[in-house]
This record gives sequence, structure tokens and C-alpha cells, in this order.
Amino acid sequence: MLVTTSIASGIIMDFPHLFRTAIPLGFLIGPTAFLYIQNITYPEKKISAFSWLYFLPAGLAFLDLLPFYLSSAVSKQEAYLAYLSDSSFRVFSVTEGILPANGIFWIMLILGIGYVFAQGRLLYLRAKENTNAKGLKIDDRQLIWLTALIVFQLIGALTLAWTLSSVEKDINVFYTYTTTYTLGFVFLSSVLYRCPEILYGQAVVEAVLPKETKKNSYVPISDEQIEEYAQQVKAYMQTHQPYLNPELSLNTLAQELAISRNHLSIVLNNGMGVKFNDLINQHRLLHLAHQFETINYPQLTIEGIASEVGFKSRTTFMHSVKKMTGLTPSKFIESLREKKPLEISIPN
Repeated sequence: MLVTTSIASGIIMDFPHLFRTAIPLGFLIGPTAFLYIQNITYPEKKISAFSWLYFLPAGLAFLDLLPFYLSSAVSKQEAYLAYLSDSSFRVFSVTEGILPANGIFWIMLILGIGYVFAQGRLLYLRAKENTNAKGLKIDDRQLIWLTALIVFQLIGALTLAWTLSSVEKDINVFYTYTTTYTLGFVFLSSVLYRCPEILYGQAVVEAVLPKETKKNSYVPISDEQIEEYAQQVKAYMQTHQPYLNPELSLNTLAQELAISRNHLSIVLNNGMGVKFNDLINQHRLLHLAHQFETINYPQLTIEGIASEVGFKSRTTFMHSVKKMTGLTPSKFIESLREKKPLEISIPN
């Protein structure tokens, strides 16, 4: 964006070494966004050893223009002036490499549209599934953010297509392209401003009961039994620390307590007023706070700390910290190191 603006305004003459530097970076937008959305929608799917191939076009574009990048400032200024004076050139045409004019941008456009559809497919499949095998779902705010990110790339690709199809070079096209991207960045920034927790990982991920269980969630159980089971749950949490098991689920806990799954769900929701995931994650954070100095936690990374107390992913740990303490993970760890009093509670 900075380079495009400087070209349109002529400021590039004062900073000639910026000329053409944005081209390889343009090839990074699609694969970076794709891997990001893949990590959010399917966090259990590890990045492939061949994922570096996504970034190969950016490397090839850089090598294609490397001789030009190594040329003098005067040569780059002359190239810029030649670009402006030759009316046969189209907007964004590049003749400094081995590809024909506009060729590198058509490749960028085709790859960009391909990545937009690939990202949209990931999001569509994830939204269609609603819940995966472990009962996880994406929060609406996270869905809005990812959709906005994909739409932003699609608008950018369509603007580039329109620019490349222009018969005559017109500097106003630069302004249109720059304005489109600027407004897009403002829009994405506004989404992040309204949902700042997105910056700390997956917005809201929570366990939900299967649909058939929700329809018949009432199972005959007395208030006395609910209270008795609630005390049993609290005692079991204190003595056996099941929350340290990253594979712990509602079914697993029900089996360990010898309580039916439906009864345990009623005890948690009605008797204790908490959701299963919130209860488990709260105990994990409380365990971390109480044992922080005794088990060498200060020497571990955030990922290491999260794993030690039972969190399966860094994003779930980061969201839980933000949700239950109001602090960012780094501030939370800093407070533990400084032994500051902390309140770790489940918000209503």
C-alpha cells in the first residue's frame, strides 16, 4: 500500500529503491491468510511439511526482479519515468523481469482468487459442520472476522482484475486501487476494535451438548441429588485434578464420577451454574496460579505452560485467560511472576 501510494504520487522518485518491492509481498497475502484461516477453523490439523510451497511464487517473483533490485537508484528512477511516459504500458505493468508486461500480476490475480475460494471453502465446511468430533464450534464474532478477511481479499482481487483490464493507463486507477485497500484496512481494523479478543486467539470456543441431548436434557433428579453430586464434583476436582488431562471430556468425567452424562450436565448447568469447559479451564488456571513457583512454570513458554496445566491448544489457553481474568496472557504470566493477587472467575 505504501509503495503503490508512493508510485501514484511520484514520491517514489525520492525513494527509488522502493520501486517494485511490493510485488513479491503481494504473493504472500493469499497463502498467509489461507494458513491462518485453516489454523482457526481446524486447529487440530497440523501444518504440512510441504506448506512452504505456498510461498514459492513469492520467492520466484523476488528472484525474477532481483537484478532490478540490485540496480542503482538512477536506474530505478529511469525505469519509473519510462513507465510513466510509455503510453503502451498498462497500469501496474512490469517489464523489469523476464515475464511479459502484466504477466506477474495476472499470475498474482489467479493465485489470489484461488486462495480466496480455498479460504471460503474452509469456512463454509466449518460453519456447515457447526461442531466437530470434539464438540467445538466457532463463535459468531470469529465467523464475522474470517468472513470479512476473505471478502477483503476478494474485493482486492476484483479491483486488481479491473485495473489489469484497463485499456489505457490512467493514474486515477492507482487512486481507486489505493482507496479500495485503505477502506478495506479501515474495515478490518474496526472489526478487530469491536472484538479485541480475536487478537488473542480463537474468539470463543466452547463445548456443546449434542442436539438430541438438548431436546431431552431433563432427566428426573431431585434437588438433593443435584446438591450431592455438585459436592462430589468439587471434591473430585480437588483430590484427583482431572482437569490436567487434556483429553478430559464430559463423558470421561461422568464415567470417573459414576454419574450419568445427563445427570452431570444438569448438575453443572443447574446446580453449579457453569458450563463444563468453563469449569475445567477455570481449575486449570487456578492450578497454574497456585503451583506457578513450585513446578518451574516461569521457565516455560506460553505453549509449554498451557500444555502443563491441561490445555490442548495455545488459543484456548489465551482465550480462557482473557475471559476469566480480563488480562492478556502476557500480563497474566507477569502478574504470577510478581505474585500479584488475581481473580480467576467465570463471568456471568
